[in-house]
Amino acid sequence: GTPIWHKLVDDPDSLEAYKEYCDDDVRTEAAADARLIPLSEEEQEVYALNERINDRGLRIDVRSARAALLITEKAKRNINTELTKLTGGYVTAVTQVKNLKEWIERQGVVMPTMAKDDVDEFLLEIEDLPDNVRRALELRQEGAKPSVEKIAAMLARVCDDGRARGVYLHHGAGQTGRFSSRGVQAHNMPKYRKNFETELEEGRLNISILFDAIRTGDPAALELLYGPMLGRPLHILSDAVRSFIWAAPKHEFVCADYTSIEGVMAAWLTGETWKLNAFDALFRGEGHGIYELAAAGIYGIRVEDVTKKHRPTGKVAELSCQYQTGVGGIKKFARQSKIKLHTLFGPLWEAADGDQQSFVEKRFEDRVAAHDQNTVDLGREGWMAAELIKVGWRAKHPAIVASWSELQDAAYEAVLNPGSICTALHGKVSYLVRHGFLWCKLPSGRCLAYGRPRIDEVEAPWADKTVEPKKREKTKSVTALGVDPQSEKWVRQPLYGGKYLNNVTQGSARDSLVQGLRKAEAAGLPVVLHTHDELCVEVPIGTIDPKAFEKLVSDLPEWAVGMPISADAWAGKRYRK
Repeated sequence: GTPIWHKLVDDPDSLEAYKEYCDDDVRTEAAADARLIPLSEEEQEVYALNERINDRGLRIDVRSARAALLITEKAKRNINTELTKLTGGYVTAVTQVKNLKEWIERQGVVMPTMAKDDVDEFLLEIEDLPDNVRRALELRQEGAKPSVEKIAAMLARVCDDGRARGVYLHHGAGQTGRFSSRGVQAHNMPKYRKNFETELEEGRLNISILFDAIRTGDPAALELLYGPMLGRPLHILSDAVRSFIWAAPKHEFVCADYTSIEGVMAAWLTGETWKLNAFDALFRGEGHGIYELAAAGIYGIRVEDVTKKHRPTGKVAELSCQYQTGVGGIKKFARQSKIKLHTLFGPLWEAADGDQQSFVEKRFEDRVAAHDQNTVDLGREGWMAAELIKVGWRAKHPAIVASWSELQDAAYEAVLNPGSICTALHGKVSYLVRHGFLWCKLPSGRCLAYGRPRIDEVEAPWADKTVEPKKREKTKSVTALGVDPQSEKWVRQPLYGGKYLNNVTQGSARDSLVQGLRKAEAAGLPVVLHTHDELCVEVPIGTIDPKAFEKLVSDLPEWAVGMPISADAWAGKRYRK
């Protein structure tokens, strides 16, 4: 037959170019090795432990996963058929976002954006939407559920023995050293809808029966079994994504989740004594919830008098304010929690004293003058509610607020004086510039690294965005090279107090998780899953009681003396929230 021409074998020039390309790779790796600081012996052990976990893998319910993809395909076809009929053929698929936006505007409704979060907020905020527009948007949201793609990712990663391996990446979050995941994306599983979670917690939803229904491959089986709301096929598959991970025959998962670990760690690092005491009482079963305590502080009332009316304020504050966020961050967390900020304004305004009211009113006028988009998005009452939450939370947390400038000043001094050690937070954290990095030593002894630090003039966060960039107000800040989470490129980023606290808190929380991983492994309990503040072992049924597992993984490392810690554990066949 005709001989096959092979570029590398039959073309010496191509072969030489390929060899040179490979040589460049080796030279680059050698140069990087010479430039980078090697892992400590302790961290090398953590790397090895994570690889052992990767080798064990996560067992995937392959049969159910394949059936779920059939349900997805049929459900999307049904959704597109209904959308086509509803719009008279103008929109034939939920992916036709431009057409859908045009059709909605032809119905007399102006859609500012079709982004998922914005549509969710639009459906929540606008109560007098025409029925056909509301239904079209609901179909768009239902058909655009990305989380079902995670089921396909599980199947793509699974080995012949039904286990997905190589899931966890050591030091995947570059700035804090936290682990990340790839392929299966165990760090980014969707949260349950409230009605799904309620049904699960109250025992009315049986996971085994749910998966029997999924295995039919028929969306109608889910709708028939669970009704029109809970049983929406793509939503219920999204709710159940975690549970496609299951334990081996005659085995179970025992999982522990550290309670409010970032809140506890920040209070311990900064010396926010009242909050440490509150966590300690809560973990002993004698205290009040942190959301309730935060709400009491903001409203200036006794925690015993906090009602359902006040609690959303405490929740938004606790989830958003710790790392120096402003109104924009509070808006984001309120949206995620489906809380309308403007509805909180009345009680917040009544609880504020005259000085706070004057301050917030002036701040609003200043931000309007600076053309702050948040003043437009939230309106006067929504914006002022967010500002009152911020002001109230900060007044209740003086030590955390003081830590922002303390950390910022220590890092700034370290960059100004390379080779000098600058400490913060009562010596728990220290900064040092050496070998081209700004090093941040955590209480555990592990160091975070910021590449090529320097002091630059950067745009002030409060600058008027409508002014030409060169003329916007500037402030001096430490900047360093880091990976942009969106573009995944190296970019120079400004650092500030809240970011420093975020990094030392999340980094130290990661070191606490590592302690739990080590404790489990030392006890002969093989870890197969770990996610930020949670770890799971896969063991023969009855090997360890959840309460005993809580106690085991809550054993504090030496460096964290005085920090209250608690874990909530469960045991079961399928992984769940």
